[in-house]
Amino acid sequence: MSFKNFRDVSRLAPHLKNGSLMRYLYIIFGFCLLFTSCDKKDDDHKSVMCSPTIIDNTVYLNAESDPLSLLNTELTIEGCLKVSIQYGGGCSDVFLNLVDSGDVLETQPPQRNLRFIFEDDDQCEALILKDYYFNVEVLKVEGSDEVLLNLQGFDTPLLYDY
Repeated sequence: MSFKNFRDVSRLAPHLKNGSLMRYLYIIFGFCLLFTSCDKKDDDHKSVMCSPTIIDNTVYLNAESDPLSLLNTELTIEGCLKVSIQYGGGCSDVFLNLVDSGDVLETQPPQRNLRFIFEDDDQCEALILKDYYFNVEVLKVEGSDEVLLNLQGFDTPLLYDY
């Protein structure tokens, strides 16, 4: 059975008149929209993938980094550090790594020194703003329920409670 136009559909339901067929189709279409629509999720509870934090004193001391501006940092509920950066680029991929020195400063609370290594081989100059997430759970210090994270480029350390 083939249908040449919309009115041929009435052959499927001969008991429906043209007006009631249209009403019937609108109701079906409405239910389809209702049951396939998306729920708006609360952005504060969305799951994020956190990149690993590198713990390597040699990389911490010797790795070269391209220029970037660190705009903001925030510790998330998921044990991640969210960092907002700004840089010139826009034509190719860039890479940002969080590197820990591996040293734990024996203060109260203990402290760890970290820096960002930014790799930007992009020759474009558009101003890009981007957020990155890093897993900081590996920075927990045994015997303590908090650690101060000294991020190179920020004057104030972040207190990581766990």
